Amino acid sequence: MRLKIALTVGLLVLASAVILPYIGAAPKAAPQTAAKSGPPVLAVTSPIGLTAWLVSDQSLPIITIEMAWRGGSVTDPAGKLGLTYLLTTLLNEGAGDLDSQSFQRAMADNAISLGFKSSRDDITGTLRCLSKFKQTCFKLLKLALSDPRFDDDAVARMKNDHHARFRRRLQNPQALASQQFFASAFAGHPYANNPLGSIDSVQALTRADVQAQFDRHIARDNMHLAVVGDIEAHELAPLMDDFFGALPATSQLPDIAHVTPAAEPVSDHIARDGPQTTVIFGFQGLGYDDPNYWPARILTNGLGGGSLSSILGDEVRNKRGLAYGVSTQLVNLRYANLWIGYVASDNKTAQQAMDVIQQEIDKFTDFGGRLRYWATGRNLLTTARTYLTGSYALNFDSGQKIANQLIGVQLLGFPVTYFETRNRQIEAVTWRQTMGVAKTLLDQSLRISSVGGTAIALPSQRP
Repeated sequence: MRLKIALTVGLLVLASAVILPYIGAAPKAAPQTAAKSGPPVLAVTSPIGLTAWLVSDQSLPIITIEMAWRGGSVTDPAGKLGLTYLLTTLLNEGAGDLDSQSFQRAMADNAISLGFKSSRDDITGTLRCLSKFKQTCFKLLKLALSDPRFDDDAVARMKNDHHARFRRRLQNPQALASQQFFASAFAGHPYANNPLGSIDSVQALTRADVQAQFDRHIARDNMHLAVVGDIEAHELAPLMDDFFGALPATSQLPDIAHVTPAAEPVSDHIARDGPQTTVIFGFQGLGYDDPNYWPARILTNGLGGGSLSSILGDEVRNKRGLAYGVSTQLVNLRYANLWIGYVASDNKTAQQAMDVIQQEIDKFTDFGGRLRYWATGRNLLTTARTYLTGSYALNFDSGQKIANQLIGVQLLGFPVTYFETRNRQIEAVTWRQTMGVAKTLLDQSLRISSVGGTAIALPSQRP
């Protein structure tokens, strides 16, 4: 369990330790942020060659470290689904000579927050502490990564936690629809698997399985680091070698094939009692390395992302009242790219909502609709471009958010200069480029997964 009682106590202690001493004191400078390009980022290299992206800021006595290792649940061995998830829940459940209780107590006593999680593509960890406790903080991190215990009682406890979480997700229509979409679109590929596995698959896992997955993942060659807060580059460099230098030099991850989602139109439905139907829809997207990525991102944002002023927000919600919200986005995985949309509507209006969505998408691909957009739709470009550039600074208004941005950009394979160039790339996109990518990107058949009282019919199935 990533957020435990001890972690909560630690965060409360952290908050009081940070806030109380500054009540009544003269205000200090706010953390450095750049309104349009993010904060200044320094790439720090350690003596043995490890690299971290650093944003040094002494305005608050807090250090945040984000760690990431490529791999994730996509590497779960056959018959052991949910293994990477179980591994990450155990990485703060005892290490070295500290059992689970002792490890949690050490975090709470020193206002330390340390947790790990997994996605389909990665394992990530977050360490946050007061800079005055950094020696203990870094010692616990080093123990967790160099000598995790994986005690039998901790493994059993985390299996029980998994069972509870898995059952909760069974009550979440959006999670069910999303998993059904992945299972259908990526049949035969590891992306089709549920990252949580199943109750039976996780129950069958052993301590040896967890240790083997840890050994395959946690190494230096597939690691990324981001550090934000009260620490300087000359201090960080040797510390990196201290708490990461003992890791194996190379990981042992299996090769994973790149994949495109199945192209044929399909509508899968999970019947469920309740007043609403939740729908996930989508098709093949564009990768970050595609020259048309930013035009596609602007198009997608204007169509259904960012705000209720989008085309779909206006047509589905504002004009017709068919749903509270509707959204579209580009989803970029390590081995696949998707264009994904979401809407939830009353059972009686779910089909109508999807029909409106399909009609608005079709306007970008048929001659008449494209002609109208060529003539009247330039505000789509302006609004989407303004939103994407103007809202970017909100991703840097806290140390945790800054660290998340740093690690996310590294995982995408971009250079440290990304923060300086991102908005310039968006501002350079033209209306011609946006309409050009609309013709190819949106001229695909929707794959649909729905959960609720209404099975959604495809356009070809409508009378």
